[in-house]
Amino acid sequence: MCVQIYAEATFPGGVIDDLRAHFRPLGGLIEGPPAGRFLVVTVPAASGFPAIKTAMSHCFSALDGVEWQYGNVYGPNGGPLNWWL
Repeated sequence: MCVQIYAEATFPGGVIDDLRAHFRPLGGLIEGPPAGRFLVVTVPAASGFPAIKTAMSHCFSALDGVEWQYGNVYGPNGGPLNWWL
């Protein structure tokens, strides 16, 4: 699965390390430009939505100005694509 993360400003120090610590056990990969305002997490679908949501909550619940969404889960009509079933 793809998780897209957007920030109003550059991410504070330690955020990428925190993401790596939470997503490494799930087999996740963190990518993004240095000092950028977006990051992409690629994680196996077998990790499951609850584990991804928990990791994202741990990393960003205390930060303002950060939004995230799944990048390849919903179709143009907003409904789930269900490719992971």
